[in-house]
Amino acid sequence: MEKLFLDILIIKKTVLDQFVKNPYLLIGRPAIKPRVVIGAMIIKHKKSLSDEATIEEIGENRYLQYFIGNEEFSHERAFDPSLFVTLRKRIGEQEFNEMSQAFIDKVEAIERPQKRKSSKTKSEETQVED
Repeated sequence: MEKLFLDILIIKKTVLDQFVKNPYLLIGRPAIKPRVVIGAMIIKHKKSLSDEATIEEIGENRYLQYFIGNEEFSHERAFDPSLFVTLRKRIGEQEFNEMSQAFIDKVEAIERPQKRKSSKTKSEETQVED
């Protein structure tokens, strides 16, 4: 009985420690991970979709869900499309667009070297065949 009581105290202390570190842990909605929002912004830009269409597209496509960080396919929405509006209002339309463009530029910079390597390989193959 004493061991059970000690185990309960340890569990309570662990939970209390977590609550003290983050007092809002048990209050309100859970936060949306930045990877999800940034990934959705990239998808929105690359596919030229509206806010609603972006969330719908992510909900239907397992590869896009993996891109935003989901481990498994889910029929649930990643987040409400109004989050895009909220972000634009909080940081301003221009800053939101600049931030989005910075993410897109980074992604495209990563994609470019891969495309160059594949195109060089094809031209090298044709030279070897001639």
